Order: sequence, then structure tokens, then C-alpha cells
Amino acid sequence: MTLFVIGQRDDGRLTLKPIGHEIICLDEGQMVFVGASSDPDLAIIGKTTGEIIEYYKWPFKKPLRLRIPEMRNLARTGTQTKLAHIKAHAMQYETWRAIAADLENALQDKPGRKHDPVDHQPVYALIRCTDPGVSDPWSEYEQHNPHSVSGMNTETGIMEVSCARGDALEMMLTMPEGFEFVGCKERE
Repeated sequence: MTLFVIGQRDDGRLTLKPIGHEIICLDEGQMVFVGASSDPDLAIIGKTTGEIIEYYKWPFKKPLRLRIPEMRNLARTGTQTKLAHIKAHAMQYETWRAIAADLENALQDKPGRKHDPVDHQPVYALIRCTDPGVSDPWSEYEQHNPHSVSGMNTETGIMEVSCARGDALEMMLTMPEGFEFVGCKERE
């Protein structure tokens, strides 16, 4: 039997906090890292039904299920591990600073930004160089983008850039000069 204490979040919402358990926000759409290893997995929290919580891990297509106490333990441990890694090695990147803020909120039982598992599904962004003066489009593209080129069709000149679906949309909107966004294709 689990005992609870009533608490209140900064946003005024009441919450039940289990006594004797580590606290972490497991609201739907919350980003956490799950696992007790030194390299925990990114997870997006789904729906909660009774004592069962759904969550999505790579490739973010089908929900996985776990009992809430186990998820709370794995998410707290994994999120603490990943946050320590980010603070030690990646705070110079805006994206990682935003993720760190979400994780700190989660560890304080405060909701962070809502994430849709679909935005994390793996895709290939299809990019073509439109500048005829560029002799090595692959290297030129990688100089201006944090995502690496995974392959290139030499007949069409279309490069495949491995990324998450949400990143592909951002890439489309911020394409470097001399390149065009052609589309996306599913990655297995």
C-alpha cells in the first residue's frame, strides 16, 4: 500500500505525492530520461490509466507500459543522470539548455514543455544543393548545420540527413543559403 501527501505545484494545481518515493513529474507529454545506466533513454510520457503509465522511446511509434512506481524510479534516476551529463558537457547549445530546463522542472514535480512523440520519430530530411558553384555539397551542408548527412544520391544530388521529425520542420524553415529542403522520408 502506498501512502500519499497532498501538495501544490507553482501553477496552483494540487498533486498527490507518494510518501517515501522520489518525486518526478510524469504528466502526459513530459520529457524524461529512463534507465539506471550511464546512458538512459529519452522517453515521452503518454497516458496514465490506474497504476499503469504509457511512455514512448525510440522510434516513438508504439507506447510501452510500466507500473507508475517503477517508472517514477527509472525516470528519476535516468533524468538525474542525463541532466548531470548535459550540465557537464552540453550547456553551450541552446537546444540542450532548453532540455535541461525541462528536466529540472520534472525533477521538481513541475511540468515542462509538452512533447509529442511523433516529433521525435526518426526521419531522413531530404536536402539538395542549389548552388552550382559548390563542389562538395555534403561537406558544405555539414559546415552550416548541426545534423550530419547520412547519404547522398549522386544522380539526383539529394542528401539524406538523419534527424527527428520535429527537427526536419525546423531545418525546412532555417535552410542555409544554396540549399533547398525537398521533403522527408521515414527511417526504420
